[in-house]
Amino acid sequence: MYHTEFQKVLPLILTGMKVGGVTLEGKVELRVMMTGKNLQLVALSLGVGYFHPLHNHPEHESIGYVISGKLNMMIGSQEYVLNPGSTWHHPKGVYHWTRALENCEAVEIHSPPRPEFL
Repeated sequence: MYHTEFQKVLPLILTGMKVGGVTLEGKVELRVMMTGKNLQLVALSLGVGYFHPLHNHPEHESIGYVISGKLNMMIGSQEYVLNPGSTWHHPKGVYHWTRALENCEAVEIHSPPRPEFL
């Protein structure tokens, strides 16, 4: 697949599911937009109050971009508030957590692709 459109990709409803070994709290929808051999692009829709507790990913890194809304994130020992236009990086093995301070739309790239989202 070399092309797709947001409206044609069904969301995975991950509310209450375990991701990264911890349970997600609040509204979260994830759309796997495209997966290649070494990377994967997902679109995230997070409701205000969403929380992904402290966890890490020893098998992949990710980079993300906030389209709308506001996130609070701890990456390693640093805490950040991310607004539209902000980016983040979760290196392999680095502990982090995420909280949606407002309804939020974001995109995230995983490398390598996350098998649980295939």
